[in-house]
Amino acid sequence: MQGAPSNKIQYLEGLRGIAAFMVLSHHFMLAFYPGAYDGNPDRAHLGSWERYYYSSPINVLTNGNFCVTVFFVLSGFVLSRKYWQSNNFSVIMSAAKRRFFRLFIPVAFTLIISFILLRFSLYKHVEVSAISHSEWWLGTLWPAQGSLFGVFLEHVAYGVMFLGYHDYDTSMWTMSIELFGSFLVFGLLAVTHPIKRKY
Repeated sequence: MQGAPSNKIQYLEGLRGIAAFMVLSHHFMLAFYPGAYDGNPDRAHLGSWERYYYSSPINVLTNGNFCVTVFFVLSGFVLSRKYWQSNNFSVIMSAAKRRFFRLFIPVAFTLIISFILLRFSLYKHVEVSAISHSEWWLGTLWPAQGSLFGVFLEHVAYGVMFLGYHDYDTSMWTMSIELFGSFLVFGLLAVTHPIKRKY
């Protein structure tokens, strides 16, 4: 017996998955093969292979910044899709009311986990960065000290979502852009709602 049809567009979900894997590869390379990121032979572990990769067009496969822009474009499309299908103004209002909390809850959970790992000295990034020659990136990812006040009041309450703080999780720099970008999409949809030829 088949369930209800999914509202997700499968090929876009596939594209999202590929982009996520590319971002993961980007961070893995920064941490363990930094020579392939900046072409610096002093940071290379695979001889000239990392320099060749750095200077070749295939390094787009680990271009995290490009993949993040793909995520932003996909997000804007998905946020506006239901409205485009229905042309119902209440869809915009409903999505706008839920958007902050849909982003905030996983962010808060991730920050709490990261803070716990930091407080119990379970991050070993400094030691690993000395081996991988990624002191400039991996070695500086998390603050040496984390205060309860700093995490919950500054980062969780407003820092990440509104100011782009990312001390406890480097990927959080995207969240303020995602939040403001979402409301930019909703605002454009609302402003163009009375216009028949929206394109």
